[in-house]
Amino acid sequence: MSTKSKPFYWLECDGCGERSTECGAYAAWENAGSARDEAVDGEWQCDDEGDFCCECRRPPCAGCGEWNATTEHDDETWCDSCIAEEVAS
Repeated sequence: MSTKSKPFYWLECDGCGERSTECGAYAAWENAGSARDEAVDGEWQCDDEGDFCCECRRPPCAGCGEWNATTEHDDETWCDSCIAEEVAS
């Protein structure tokens, strides 16, 4: 038997440093796309702003439900698009 090595992938939370594999059955994936897909399936928030675990992600938008809410309005959190529609109506 020979010892082999290959690069493997996982995500680390940009907020707290938690690895995407800490709550799953796998330690790593063999490609970056699979690592990201598994993290998103595990309810991580992965977007242009970074990769965030369930504890660090932004709350869901009260309008569209996406994990991109940043604005507080009437005791709810809204994304920029939905808050503009809500305030205009």
